[in-house]
Amino acid sequence: MHIEASAQRMQPIPPRLVVRHLQSPRSGPHALQLDRGECVAIRGRSGSGKSVLLRLIADLDPPSGGTVELDGQPREQFSGPQWRRRVIYQSAEPAWWAPTVGDHFDAAQRLRIVQMVEALGLPQTSLDAEVLRLSTGERQRLALLRSLAREPAVLLLDEPTAALDAESTQAYEDLLRRQCGQGLAILWVTHSDEQARRVAARSLVVDGDWTPSSTALPCTGRASRPSWRSACP
Repeated sequence: MHIEASAQRMQPIPPRLVVRHLQSPRSGPHALQLDRGECVAIRGRSGSGKSVLLRLIADLDPPSGGTVELDGQPREQFSGPQWRRRVIYQSAEPAWWAPTVGDHFDAAQRLRIVQMVEALGLPQTSLDAEVLRLSTGERQRLALLRSLAREPAVLLLDEPTAALDAESTQAYEDLLRRQCGQGLAILWVTHSDEQARRVAARSLVVDGDWTPSSTALPCTGRASRPSWRSACP
């Protein structure tokens, strides 16, 4: 019994997310690995398949091949809703399905994000605002809170700060830095080389027309804030 317990303790912890040969007629095949607390930047020119890759991982678009695993478990072992609660995709302009922001949270979720609201430079009253009266930047920040309130294991961000000014972008990045410190794993699509260097220790380049796979690039320098897994892999 003692030997069995020791063996169980010695088993390695699997990566948070593993993608193998994932593809669709529009993108891939892709292969990547994402660890707990890691943020990886996804880069590439417009139309190269970055958004398609995130949607394939999130089970929003049907793949034509390949596999995805979360914490060592194949995606097929999850129902669609179970997977999308654990692996959340957030587009640059996320959809809202109720008239007010608060309608998108239950009581427990709202308590979970109370301190995050002001961290993003938003008033607490924004949680009760009508969605149609919000600016694009406000909706982007509140959509992040909506995602974090569900406590995902992986967050797939598709140009999430495109409508934000420099100050709001910094607050957004700072909040996610703290979330990564608590184990959240992030794939972050960005067209900004500077942002990629700030938030990620490594980048993956997607180019659907030129190469069929995602390619890991060597880290060109340390991230400006060491809490973002700044050491090159």
